[in-house]
Amino acid sequence: MIKLNEAQTKAMIPDGHILVLAGAGSGKTRVLTQRIAYLVNQLGVNPREILAITFTNKASAEMRSRLAEVTDCADKMWISTIHSMCAKILRFEAEHLGYTSSFSIYSDTDSEKLIKRIVTDMHLDDDNIAKNAMWHISKAKNAALSPERYGFEYGYERQIDTIVSIYKKYEEMLKRANSMDFDDLLFECAQTL
Repeated sequence: MIKLNEAQTKAMIPDGHILVLAGAGSGKTRVLTQRIAYLVNQLGVNPREILAITFTNKASAEMRSRLAEVTDCADKMWISTIHSMCAKILRFEAEHLGYTSSFSIYSDTDSEKLIKRIVTDMHLDDDNIAKNAMWHISKAKNAALSPERYGFEYGYERQIDTIVSIYKKYEEMLKRANSMDFDDLLFECAQTL
């Protein structure tokens, strides 16, 4: 077992839920890895019941690698980023949401291109409207607000009717393309759960 300090050891031993707040390089991944190893190796928790969420793909790979060093079943655990986890869940549930399981995931660049195309098709002259619409659409999705609801709650915003129209068209075009953006992964997964 890897040597941990007193606070790390306390966080490692399962005693209900914990919240670990610490800065970069302070050993959070080490603590989580040791906690998972303790659950599996000492308490007999089924590794298929382990879900470990990280922020980046690099951190996810690092956690998987560290777990492989201390358990023989890291490959049976679900270790991923939040977006990867949501995408996996949504692929199982895609047909209930009006998608196929092979839906595409739009990058920020793909989304930007689509919004610019919508703005052009709507014959809007404002150069900033696409950037403004992207910001508002992301804000709406992160607040789990439909275009209509967003327009209602943010009716005081400048150009809100135009933004809502762009948001509606954007959603229609994504759906027609059997695609979701990164915000959809979180929004749709939350709605599904």
